[in-house]
Amino acid sequence: MNCKFKLFVLCSVLTGGLFVLTEKAVSSDDKIKELEERISSMETSISYDAGAYTKYIWRGWNLFDDPVYQGGITMQQGGISASIWGNYSLGNSDRLTELDFTLDISHSFGAINTNIGYIKYTFPNVASGPGRESAEIYAGLSLDLLTAPSVSAYYDFEQGDGTYIEASISHSVEYGAFEISPSMACLLYTSPSPRDRTRYRMPSSA
Repeated sequence: MNCKFKLFVLCSVLTGGLFVLTEKAVSSDDKIKELEERISSMETSISYDAGAYTKYIWRGWNLFDDPVYQGGITMQQGGISASIWGNYSLGNSDRLTELDFTLDISHSFGAINTNIGYIKYTFPNVASGPGRESAEIYAGLSLDLLTAPSVSAYYDFEQGDGTYIEASISHSVEYGAFEISPSMACLLYTSPSPRDRTRYRMPSSA
């Protein structure tokens, strides 16, 4: 009787241990599968946008009165994206006046969206000297609400040597096959003003 009881206890312990090991193995497999699904969902996408404009408006300031052509290409994987953007003057200068490189990292916490990044500004046709390039770091916050409020802060630590804070709201309305997106923004900055950056974006004479 005592021997049978001991045997029963031993079998119960072994069975329980085997069940725990099996449960842990399944849990580990589920985590690996979930990780693989997350990685597979992080597909790499490439997008391109371009347009012609009558003027070059940068953060509310008119930097070029001549017509310009602007375009950029962005490669994104998950919350990380890298992009190249350029401005080509179609006026008297008729040349590439600016080429920017941006690295952006974004993440969402429910309805809260955040991002940080780095922008390298280059001006290929500006006369040689320190005015040929500048750089910024930035951080942004936006909310998934009806008016899509957002705020971004930029710090230029090279030629611009200033801080820019931009707050905006917008709302999209579908009208048939079209989408109307009215928006309003406010820009605050520290010295020097964005107007001072015009001299870095003006092309050199031929």
